[in-house]
Amino acid sequence: MKHFGLREAPFGITPDTSFFFGYQSIQEALNTLLVAVTNGEGFIKITGEVGTGKTLLCRKFLSTLGAGWASAYIPNPSLLELARSGKRVVLCMDETQAMPLQTLETVRLLTNLETERRKLMQVVLFGQPELDRKLAQDSVRQLRQRIVFQHSLKALTREELSAYVAHRLTIARCSHTTLFTKGALKAIHVASRGIPRLVNILAHKSLLLVYGEGGNQVEKRHVRAAVDDTPASSQRSWWFSRPRQSAAAD
Repeated sequence: MKHFGLREAPFGITPDTSFFFGYQSIQEALNTLLVAVTNGEGFIKITGEVGTGKTLLCRKFLSTLGAGWASAYIPNPSLLELARSGKRVVLCMDETQAMPLQTLETVRLLTNLETERRKLMQVVLFGQPELDRKLAQDSVRQLRQRIVFQHSLKALTREELSAYVAHRLTIARCSHTTLFTKGALKAIHVASRGIPRLVNILAHKSLLLVYGEGGNQVEKRHVRAAVDDTPASSQRSWWFSRPRQSAAAD
């Protein structure tokens, strides 16, 4: 990474909250979570396609909670003790689309623990869109009815992607102000469909290709090569194979 003047790799796929970028959809989700738990709601649901940042959002949410919160599962007898001490408990569950219905029902029963005035535990469900189909089943209608707040994460827009890349480069202490050309950013958006994880993968691979050439700027052709090596990306050959209109396009 020193080749590009970077302190660290800016496009890793590990959910590192120091790289959190509050684009519109994910910031709305974080705001929804904070409002919901502040109001003491029992269940909150966050869904999003694979790679849209649910786990990163979960970690960011937990790191945002103050000292007055206990953000881990705690055996039932401790809940009353925490309530008496003024702490509030929130349980975040990731990848819940893969959980058996019985497990979700057990979690619902845990939220029955309450004082006369409020719930002793709040639950946030993070999952892929399959979670919505699972919750639509009649056998979990009681759980579905308890979900008061929900949000679905959306992909990055073209403008948000440019800001997202710039943000991560800034966090990584990039000294190169035009490391990615406009054409490269547009190509990444088309191929990744705006999904943050794919953006990171394509951007990282593109940087490696530039480094291998001894260059110092990512162009559309580097992204094209990265796309060819990334099965999950959208390989729209009709777009990537268009002749370059001008040098400025890249």
